[in-house]
Amino acid sequence: MTRKEKKTIRQKINEADSLAGNEKIDEAIIQLISLLKEEHGKPTIEETIELVDTIASLKKRKYEKEDKKTRGEKKMKTNRREDLVRQQIEFAKKLCEISPGMAKKVIAATNLEIARLEKLQSEAEKIFNRGRSNFKAGFFSLASADFTEALSRQREIGDIEGEASSFEMQAKCCYNISGMLVMALNKAREAIKIYKKIDNADGVARVKALIKKH
Repeated sequence: MTRKEKKTIRQKINEADSLAGNEKIDEAIIQLISLLKEEHGKPTIEETIELVDTIASLKKRKYEKEDKKTRGEKKMKTNRREDLVRQQIEFAKKLCEISPGMAKKVIAATNLEIARLEKLQSEAEKIFNRGRSNFKAGFFSLASADFTEALSRQREIGDIEGEASSFEMQAKCCYNISGMLVMALNKAREAIKIYKKIDNADGVARVKALIKKH
């Protein structure tokens, strides 16, 4: 593919992003899919991966918007593992047409990443539960450290709801530790910000009640 054609692929991806930003997600997806079907100036493997990744991202945005509109308030959870599985299927379908060998490499690499994320998710759950046990036992400093550790893993796997829960529990811990009032308030505000982002009204109300109580 010539440099001019490569530039055209990039320009069309940018155009699709602009369309999606103007609430024309379906039109953007159709444009990108048409690029994958072109015979003249066929995208390279790298460009195909970028196109499929962009399409998957736009479809995800579309489904989340539709789901939120039809179901109203809901708990949305962005999970990198789910995204990877979905993209892996799309990659495999397209790459098998271009290069079966490359498709196998992409799938193998994705499987390794999924396994790593599953391990992190398991660790995050165990550490979070340990923090809750320490909190119930009155070991607030230990519990706060546990929730901080769980939070780092939750961020890496994209567990947004888990992040909010960890911030909420950190706030509770800090409210029970002398001299940590400001820190508690900061953690509570972080929790509220995330709960609002995922439309979790119960979480917002719960943390606001916590702030008011102290």
